[in-house]
Amino acid sequence: MKVTYTGRQEPFTPSQTKKLDAKFAKIGKLLDSRGGEREAHLILTSERHLRRAEITVNVYDRPMVGVANGSDEFTSLCQALEHLESRC
Repeated sequence: MKVTYTGRQEPFTPSQTKKLDAKFAKIGKLLDSRGGEREAHLILTSERHLRRAEITVNVYDRPMVGVANGSDEFTSLCQALEHLESRC
């Protein structure tokens, strides 16, 4: 699965990056098996103390979106990925 990042992003630690790669790989296996490689578009935004992660994946020409808010970018990103996993 190809992932495109948009927005301002603070650097993640290697352990966080490893966890994110594993979660994207799991979603990639679920979606790529349905015909062709998918591309995910990730948008990270921040407003004062709130971090918002939005992940969009096109499946059969329809967008599947996972959105989450949190106090930390990594936490909100993990919640958005879990939301996408539950919809697969």
